[in-house]
Amino acid sequence: MRFFSLSRVVFIIYLIIYPLTVYAIPGSSLIKLIENTAQKQGIHVVPLTSKIRVWPDCDGELLAKPIRENWKTVTVECADDMGPAWRAVIRNRLLGTTYGQETGAPLKPKSISTKIQKDYKKEKFNFDNRKKNFLSKPQINVVKYRIPLKNNTIIRSSDLYIAKSPANQSQLHFRRKSDVVGRKTKSYVAANIAVAPRHLQTRWDIYKGDNIAIYRTFGAIRISASGVVLNDAQVGGRVLVKNLNSGRVLKGILEKGKKIKIFSKQLR
Repeated sequence: MRFFSLSRVVFIIYLIIYPLTVYAIPGSSLIKLIENTAQKQGIHVVPLTSKIRVWPDCDGELLAKPIRENWKTVTVECADDMGPAWRAVIRNRLLGTTYGQETGAPLKPKSISTKIQKDYKKEKFNFDNRKKNFLSKPQINVVKYRIPLKNNTIIRSSDLYIAKSPANQSQLHFRRKSDVVGRKTKSYVAANIAVAPRHLQTRWDIYKGDNIAIYRTFGAIRISASGVVLNDAQVGGRVLVKNLNSGRVLKGILEKGKKIKIFSKQLR
């Protein structure tokens, strides 16, 4: 009996006499009831109560009603044969009006404040204008991220998808997956944004540690040798290379075909 105190024994006996099934309605059910009732009147609300909270059981009918025809606050009432059993007052956040599923026309609410009507009309007008302007502009295909990617991640084809975007906003974006697949991300990138060069690590033509052919010309004479690259570089860029024969570090310029032309004058 070392681990059982008197309070625990009393609690266990209480559970046997008064089972927890008395509290059988989860908060998610009340939230759904309020949302559905409001939507029937053309109002979109978000009840400000917890989904995991439990409420007393109701043997009768649960009803949700706005207080004074204002959906910012509602009462949820349980009514059985004996009359009202219990009542809860819950606040809501108003998001606007809803649309009919078949026609797409806005449903006429039974009661809605003038401010919500004005905000809704203004929001719908702005949305329609943005949609109209978006569709009227020339569209091109751009590559977007399907999922978020961490820093230094090699991009796969399955991480990307093609989407339409206004041409004037897509000058610095990629249009083909093949231009992006195999590249590494420079930093974290979110999903559903267009792939931009600033998201990617630079694609070098040669990398530090690569073995490469080097040469130097003296008039009509050309001397060739092998070397090891000491820094990443692109074609046309300057590069340091170590001559494997002499061990000297030389400067040159990277040419096509992965060849380095050594400068005639070298610092000693």
